Amino acid sequence: MTLTATLVGAPATALRDTAVPTAVDIGPVSSDLATMATPGYAARLVVRDGGYSAVTADRGDLWVFDDTIVFYYPPGSSTSTASPDYCGERNGTAAIQTRVVPGRPPALVEPAEPGVPECPARLTDVPYQFLPTTTIFPGGAAEDCSNWTTGLTTLPDPRTGRPSDTVAVGYVAQCFAWGHPLPTSTLGSSVTTVTVGPVGSPIRAAGPPPVPPLLPDRPCPGTADALNSGFESPVLDGGYLYLFDPYGLGPGGGGCHRMGLARVPVGRLTSRSAYRFLTAADWSADPTAAAADIMPADYAGTDDLSVSVSRLPGIGEFVMTYNPASRLSAGEIRTALAPWGPWSVPQAFTVPGWSTLNDYGFVLHPELDTATKLVFSYSDGDGAAGAVADRIVTLPLADLPAPPAPAPPPPSP
Repeated sequence: MTLTATLVGAPATALRDTAVPTAVDIGPVSSDLATMATPGYAARLVVRDGGYSAVTADRGDLWVFDDTIVFYYPPGSSTSTASPDYCGERNGTAAIQTRVVPGRPPALVEPAEPGVPECPARLTDVPYQFLPTTTIFPGGAAEDCSNWTTGLTTLPDPRTGRPSDTVAVGYVAQCFAWGHPLPTSTLGSSVTTVTVGPVGSPIRAAGPPPVPPLLPDRPCPGTADALNSGFESPVLDGGYLYLFDPYGLGPGGGGCHRMGLARVPVGRLTSRSAYRFLTAADWSADPTAAAADIMPADYAGTDDLSVSVSRLPGIGEFVMTYNPASRLSAGEIRTALAPWGPWSVPQAFTVPGWSTLNDYGFVLHPELDTATKLVFSYSDGDGAAGAVADRIVTLPLADLPAPPAPAPPPPSP
């Protein structure tokens, strides 16, 4: 069987279909948050998902999670039979891995701030809060909107060009109606930065997110019921920070499934006028301009925040993972030689114990890659008491599809 992917303006590339590989599970993302002292309680249960990472020059490996939920078990109770007390949910929490070991799951150290209660009255009063999130209710009490992280990448030191301790963070502000499993609207998306200090110190994004966010919601052409996930998976190439914009994501796997692309010079991340958005003709300064679709026609991405892009260390190829909207397989992976493509045909893969209802979101972690293996995580929702935790899995690099021949870079305006 031969599969063909075609990108406008680029030659078709044929690849032979292969067997669907199963990723090897090498363990969970562990953290000392689960073992911190819990005065007055028997134990705690930590639920978190959406872990993104970026290795810094001197401070270790920064990890940021989309959701962290803490439960406490009452005194004298059994964690196997008792129902825990709900403490609260925090969107965008951070931790540090002090020693990066390629091919091994991370053991994270949480920031600590004395005098801050573990179960505070306000959910932002926690030492591991990362994004300056304020929950808003534009639709009244029936709708909840917050900021979610969508990717990290370490920025170069402007003096030396080597990796620094400053990390670029993509994020999206989305709204959910109570009882609705998928986002009901996207307020927008943008980029902020964080400079990581010594292990144990608070980790905060640099200032409040821009309001309104830079990238507006982008529905399918001619419709209003499919939305975008916002800037995802920032990656560096040639002095630019590239940001992927999956949009047209409809409920239940519907929608038009497009992928836009934006870029900004690395030294101008805070300048709104410096961002450019890829159209069919060139890079436009107008974020509402009709976006080019950089993916082949066979792309049908997921309806949650799962698109992840990284570069293979020492090789330079770009790798993309995502959940297919069909949910019929655990995930798909593609490769390319440039952010704008052309992207290869997909290679499907599975993970051990995959559940189409409870498992989601693949995130690449290039600092954990080895010479022969690609390392990434996914959120496993099949734990005890319905707990969600990120797990680390690997795939042989030999299972990745070959990237097509590169296309010329889109012209600059």
